Amino acid sequence: MKYMLMRKADADTENGVMPSEDILQAMASYNERMTQAGVFADGQGLRPTSEGCRIQFRAGEPNVISGPFEPAGELLAGFSVLEVDSLEDAIAWAKQWPREDAGGNVTLELRRFFELEDFEPSQALEQHRSLGRLPREMNVHVAFAGTCREAMEFYSKVTGGKLEGVIT
Repeated sequence: MKYMLMRKADADTENGVMPSEDILQAMASYNERMTQAGVFADGQGLRPTSEGCRIQFRAGEPNVISGPFEPAGELLAGFSVLEVDSLEDAIAWAKQWPREDAGGNVTLELRRFFELEDFEPSQALEQHRSLGRLPREMNVHVAFAGTCREAMEFYSKVTGGKLEGVIT
């Protein structure tokens, strides 16, 4: 199961205060422990909302609203993506958040990702599923001594690729 562990913003993060060396080291150690345990998939800090925007749709029409936004405690300052077996495992990792961050006064939010298996089978679901299997762009050149047509057709089928040419 994938969970997003979100670090809520505060006055410092919204004012662009960069983390100290102590905080950077504590976060690196925390992320390293999760990596070694095989649960850390990704993580990033986010710049303040003053450098971002929101895109609100009303009746299907987009409206771009520049930051900053308030209140800080309702905003997102960063996130980690955890791959764990249960909510309890995700909570256990969240409880190990570095105390050095904001003097130990941090709010975290933990939310599970939807997975394709959570949805009823459908054509749209299969389209989503196929997106995860296809490379964005790949050109492969393979050379064989002798005939290769069967091998190329096999690789095309297995990779979901398009066989554009076979030169015999």
